Amino acid sequence: MTRCVAIAMPAALSLVSWNLHGIPFLSTRRERLRRVAARVLDAEPDVVLFQEVWLHRDAAQLMQALAALYEPVPGPGSLRPMRMSGLLSLIRRDQGWAVRRWRFHGFTHNAPRWKIWEGDGLGRKGVQEIFLEGGDMNVHLLNTHLQASYPWNGYEAIRRPQLVQLCELTKHLDSRWPVIAGGDLNTRPSESLYDELLAHWCDLTIGKREQGGLVTHLHRNGGEGDWIDYILARRHDPWDVQVEDMSLIENTQPDVPYSDHQGLHAQLRLARREPPAVASSSRAESLSSPGR
Repeated sequence: MTRCVAIAMPAALSLVSWNLHGIPFLSTRRERLRRVAARVLDAEPDVVLFQEVWLHRDAAQLMQALAALYEPVPGPGSLRPMRMSGLLSLIRRDQGWAVRRWRFHGFTHNAPRWKIWEGDGLGRKGVQEIFLEGGDMNVHLLNTHLQASYPWNGYEAIRRPQLVQLCELTKHLDSRWPVIAGGDLNTRPSESLYDELLAHWCDLTIGKREQGGLVTHLHRNGGEGDWIDYILARRHDPWDVQVEDMSLIENTQPDVPYSDHQGLHAQLRLARREPPAVASSSRAESLSSPGR
């Protein structure tokens, strides 16, 4: 992607994306969520994008624990006692960002609901779209959780159209502002789907991942785990999105102390690029000016 000279309106955005493994029957869930909330309050990001907050009482617990600093974004409809999609997004109140619009987009392709031992079809996964205003600039945020892969079925035929839908959604968002997406894509960098993803998105986690030996998901059987969680920036936006820091909120083992996923915490710097046409015009005027 061609880099242009950055001009006015740089902005900082601190963002956490984290799958909390909120499976209802796990006995450690509520204590883990208390530790998650404390960890978020310690990090104080501007934006929190949670996945797998499946129960209403778990969402209520997190929102209450974070209420001093964070405002929750309204979520999709209810599937009591479960929450549709399991997505929960929160915005920090005191950093100048304000939610102006939000919308949930359910995936049109999903696994069968009758496979209750997997849960993906029952969860009605999708994308939570959030439009943030922040003084001199705005940001589109997308929180998402895609179809999981299982040893008996990789579900690529479900996950591919979900990724396509995620990409197509961005084409309807205001092109003047950057689009940042976070979530559990259940897609490894070694998969062909990842290469297809890069045609539309910049992977902001790649620098951290290439440090070597790092994963975002821990296998229960003691396996090495996978990198399946991402923070992305839409390609071809008139913005440079620079990663000032990318860190993992780490677990020592599955669900200890937080989840079976490591959280991603990104410190981003966003700056609008000078349009190439403006740059070319300025250069032409300079070359044709008298006395130059």
